[in-house]
Amino acid sequence: MIVSRRDGRTCSGHLRVRHAIPLLVASVLGIAAGADAADVPATYAEAQRIASPLPWRADWWTIFGSPELDALVARGNIDNADIAIIAARLSIARAAVRTASAERLPRVAAIAGIADQSGNLATASGENGRLFELGLRAAWEPDLFGGLGKAARAARLDARAAEATLAGARLAVQAEIAQTYFTLRALDGERDVLASAIDRAARALAIVAAQAARGNAAARDVNRRQVELAMLRADLLARDRDRALTRHALALLVGAAAIPDRRAAPELLTVPTIPAGLPSEMLLRRPDVAAVADAVEAARLRHRAAKTAWFPGFALTGNGGQASPTLGELLSQTAQTFGFNLILSLPIFDGGRTAARVRRAAAEEELAQAQQRDTILRAFRDVEDQLAATRLLAAEEAVAREAADASLRGEQLAARRLARGSISLLESLDTARADLGAQTRLVRLRHARAIATVGLVRALGGGWRTTSSPPSPLTPAGQ
Repeated sequence: MIVSRRDGRTCSGHLRVRHAIPLLVASVLGIAAGADAADVPATYAEAQRIASPLPWRADWWTIFGSPELDALVARGNIDNADIAIIAARLSIARAAVRTASAERLPRVAAIAGIADQSGNLATASGENGRLFELGLRAAWEPDLFGGLGKAARAARLDARAAEATLAGARLAVQAEIAQTYFTLRALDGERDVLASAIDRAARALAIVAAQAARGNAAARDVNRRQVELAMLRADLLARDRDRALTRHALALLVGAAAIPDRRAAPELLTVPTIPAGLPSEMLLRRPDVAAVADAVEAARLRHRAAKTAWFPGFALTGNGGQASPTLGELLSQTAQTFGFNLILSLPIFDGGRTAARVRRAAAEEELAQAQQRDTILRAFRDVEDQLAATRLLAAEEAVAREAADASLRGEQLAARRLARGSISLLESLDTARADLGAQTRLVRLRHARAIATVGLVRALGGGWRTTSSPPSPLTPAGQ
């Protein structure tokens, strides 16, 4: 038994996730009694308490507070090539719905023709000759056993699955735009850290060069500072290269040949805090979960429709119009003809075609069920992974911030001591390198946290309306 999306929505949104997960798995997958318990996750290792339902928001990317990101996603929703391709597939699926629905309706056609015939009953006069015809022909096959109706409903489910696939494609593109944008902003942050380090290294080089001129420092000390400064400048160029490639990737995602090269102020970028309360049914609205639910139901209907081929078939046909051996008498009253036929067909032997079609439909239903189960379990894992990532990255970022603040104070102290000549060159270099590493690590952790937050949004099928405390700024410590 496979439960549809409508059935899945009956799950409570006020349960603890660790209690809701097995219920959701069972309701969506329709696990029968006696199923292997090892196949079903008993709990979420990274579960959060479900406190109160928070409504989903379609414009989830606005939680990051970046007008530039808002504009990029809005453009990508319209111009992205992948979305356009899947939207075209949706149009094909909708056309298939109209085709399947039309199969249940009568067919009426106008006919006009001329034929040379021979035989005792060739014409109305019983003589060989030419017969002219003009009229209408109609045919209708009553759907007595529901085969055509099931096929039409399956086509509608296919179209709804295509709609879910399109929604999934939009969400994927939106998430990729956001993640690429945050990568671009993180590279800006790393560039700012390097630029600050270069400025401090240049000042330190000037101090050491002045000390060497007075005989208080060796030439090798000046050379070490020159090497350090050159390496920092090379790293800055590498960041510029990475930034250019990332900007090009972002342009492709939004369907543009190029996008303006802007450097956003890091303090304007925010990583929202994940709210404590998330509705347990959020997972069921994932586009891929919704699509496979419709695919299972469509496969079930096609299986049932295939079985109706074993039953008798009825067809009603009729025609009416004019028929005459001479063109001049075609429209006369004596040339009028009418006909009505009732045809009954009962399958006797078809070489195993019907049995093969039924077996194939049954196999396709089993395949759809297996794919649904796989999709559901992968969705649970996806959410669990992203919950773990966001939780642990937030804690790691807090520790990294403390380290970055401490390293910045240490570097500033070392710079003052270097100016007074009370610190060795090697100790000064080590302090500067430690600060560069700490500041860069903080930027990268913020980037990873933003990426994980977007990943969680995608894993849940969309965003939420947060009522939590203001998010922390995505900016390096000390900037």
